[in-house]
Amino acid sequence: MASTMDKLSTFLSAVGLDSTQIEDVKERAGVSKQFAEHALAALYPDAVDAPDTSAYDESVKCNWSALARRNPSAIFHPSSPEQAAKAVQILEFFDQQFAIRGGGHSPNPGWASIEGGVLISTDRLNDLHYDESSKIASIGAGNRWGLVYSYLEKFGVLVTGGHSSPVGCVGQITGCGNSPWFHKYGWSCDNVVNFEVVTAGGKIINANKGENADLWWALKGGSNNFGIVTRMDMLTFPVPNGVWGGMLELEWSIENQRKVAEAYYKFQSENIVEDPGVESIPGWGKFGSRKYLQNVLRWCTSPRIRDFADNNPRSSMLSLTVKADLDFYYEAIDIFYNAFEAFDKTTQAAACLNMSPLSARTIRLSNQRGGTAPGWAEEDQSLVFIDNAWLHEKDTEYILEAGNQCIARLRKAAKARGVLMPQIWMNNSGPDDDVIASYGKENWTRLRDISVKYDPKRTFQRLCVGGYKIERE
Repeated sequence: MASTMDKLSTFLSAVGLDSTQIEDVKERAGVSKQFAEHALAALYPDAVDAPDTSAYDESVKCNWSALARRNPSAIFHPSSPEQAAKAVQILEFFDQQFAIRGGGHSPNPGWASIEGGVLISTDRLNDLHYDESSKIASIGAGNRWGLVYSYLEKFGVLVTGGHSSPVGCVGQITGCGNSPWFHKYGWSCDNVVNFEVVTAGGKIINANKGENADLWWALKGGSNNFGIVTRMDMLTFPVPNGVWGGMLELEWSIENQRKVAEAYYKFQSENIVEDPGVESIPGWGKFGSRKYLQNVLRWCTSPRIRDFADNNPRSSMLSLTVKADLDFYYEAIDIFYNAFEAFDKTTQAAACLNMSPLSARTIRLSNQRGGTAPGWAEEDQSLVFIDNAWLHEKDTEYILEAGNQCIARLRKAAKARGVLMPQIWMNNSGPDDDVIASYGKENWTRLRDISVKYDPKRTFQRLCVGGYKIERE
């Protein structure tokens, strides 16, 4: 019977290490017990960041919110699907926990990072290609939406990506993804015609309407439960006159707050029906003491404001979904301002209550195209979410507690009015939300069965940490 070391040598040889490298891995890992980390470093020395290096420190900071940052035992940057597949094989063999990071935009603690395990960062999977004959854009998993939009702009087309430039593409899409063009083209994920995925065992497969169609559906709201998405192929749409947008800021008053809610409700019930190519997301805000910028009316492009907008070291998000109801919107505004009544005591911080409409028409079209994992109902709804940002650690406890109290009161009020919907929107949810369970028993069971089919050893439930799991502890 082969000894443990013999099995180790056989495996390391199979993944591509020579005898000298194998002995080096055994020696180094024999002390640290970090076999997977040393095997990856031996196989791909230019793709692994080790602790106590400047590259490691910079990579840890790539997570958008400081709350989400952790200290991995190593950070692996695959530059091809094959390298990602080898990493999965190595991590499975050594039973090593790992996390996956695309853009790292989730603010949830431990999402897209890991304490003491391997972080797989897809930032080098950044190929972009547009096929003018098929009108399909192929987007590597490491891309962020700002880069994708800039690349596609020269072709006069866009894809249904996210609202924010620094958001990673895959995380947004596998959470369903709400784009600025939702009412015309549906969820972001509705426009993905193919996913390239590394599944358990290091298999590289495609998931689309004709091949692994069950996995194609599951990835539309199923997060990281099935594998590592390495590429997405997306439908594009023409934008011959560009995309226009802006912001209107009103003086705070009870009257104005209610007028904004009324305008939003009218927009939701009338405007997006008449013109599905428009969008409006109102926000009600509270601000701690901060430095003000002079407001100057002028044309402004995203690069001019990006440095300011990205100065956001700590953040949190929470969400619920409700039926369209003006009386609830009124009540939600009051709940929000009451929950954050003491916000003036914070320094350089902001809390915002936002609403984003979902139209019955658009969800109906989405369902006709195969639907998504959450199973959204075909009726007018609103995604209601709280978005908090703050600079100083001293304000963390208060802001997190105020946010939790606010979302609990919003859910209670919505339930009392009979407007609370079951689905929780993954992209803006909090760390304690059981998002997959909110999809309902039928869809949860379907997702679990698909997960078992492609991941029988439960690699992406047991070893892959972070994100909203099907088999939640």
